[in-house]
Amino acid sequence: MSRFGISLPVAVVALILISSVPVPQRASSNGIPIQHVVVIVQENHSFASYVGTYPSANGLPPGVALPAKPNGTASVKPFPLNSDVPPRDICNSWGCAHAEFDGGKMDGFVYTAASVMTMGYFDYHQIPYYRDYASQYVLSASQPISGGDLEYSLLLAVVVLGVVAALRRFGRWRW
Repeated sequence: MSRFGISLPVAVVALILISSVPVPQRASSNGIPIQHVVVIVQENHSFASYVGTYPSANGLPPGVALPAKPNGTASVKPFPLNSDVPPRDICNSWGCAHAEFDGGKMDGFVYTAASVMTMGYFDYHQIPYYRDYASQYVLSASQPISGGDLEYSLLLAVVVLGVVAALRRFGRWRW
């Protein structure tokens, strides 16, 4: 059975289970400080490419450079993008994600994409709204899976439904 053949039924079952959980009625004045949940998803860009230079963000480590070729000596350091739109799409398949992971070394991004664009990041002047969001809300770069578009879409659906279910339990969800 293919990855798609396994992923889709698992995601559907998870969505059904989350949405069918009974919700106890509770008062909305329970002290939960959550007012809004905002999820921003930008396909084919990393957390580091948007807010990697934000102070205290878990983004671009000082001195980081990734190999241009497997086991090669040449490397590529992060650099600011000089355009609001990168000139080409980068690989976003299951195979590329695992090649980039490179057995846990997390060093295959440049040579897997055959492009230095994977090391480019946006300056905060190019994306002022993102910088403003980062200054007002919690930033999270956690990714519990490594996969392509399908896997991330399914994960996003499950996470959003999980947040909705949690907020409903505490009487904080409303349309």
